[in-house]
Amino acid sequence: MPDITFDGPGGSTRNQVYKGAHHEEQFTHGRSRFKATATGTTADPRGYAAGDVIGEALTFAFNVPLPGKGEITGVRVVDKSGQAPAVDVVVYQSQILGTGDRGQADPTDSDIGYIVGGVSVLAADYRTFANNSAASVSCGLTFNANTSGYLMAEIVARQALALIDGGDIIVTLLGVID
Repeated sequence: MPDITFDGPGGSTRNQVYKGAHHEEQFTHGRSRFKATATGTTADPRGYAAGDVIGEALTFAFNVPLPGKGEITGVRVVDKSGQAPAVDVVVYQSQILGTGDRGQADPTDSDIGYIVGGVSVLAADYRTFANNSAASVSCGLTFNANTSGYLMAEIVARQALALIDGGDIIVTLLGVID
């Protein structure tokens, strides 16, 4: 279950637990900020060609009805292998079939209608440390929150990559809900 946090400046905060996920809500002037982290995907040590999907599709389940529209304002990628891979994070506003690990990204005709957009995370966007790396990229992707109770994403390699065995990649979406 992903970690979901809703917050905003001013107002009161309510903390609640839904199906094991910690969830904080704070409503301010009709908008709520959110942070949604999907369970990490494990990279395959055999490597990836440019355009390959890394791991399986990620699910960001909100566990509560989402009114109105939303906007993803940023994407954070943590690479536990420390290799700072250049990737695209392609976000969908509904459940998708997904391409699957190491397959060339190729959304089905029905999946392509749910694409919110893609965010490029370049190697230069990462801050690298001894054993891991992290990147944060701003964006402005709007979506219809009423379409479903969750968002999904696929991580797509921008270039050929040989990731370390078991290297986890964790994606967090940051944004607001109207």
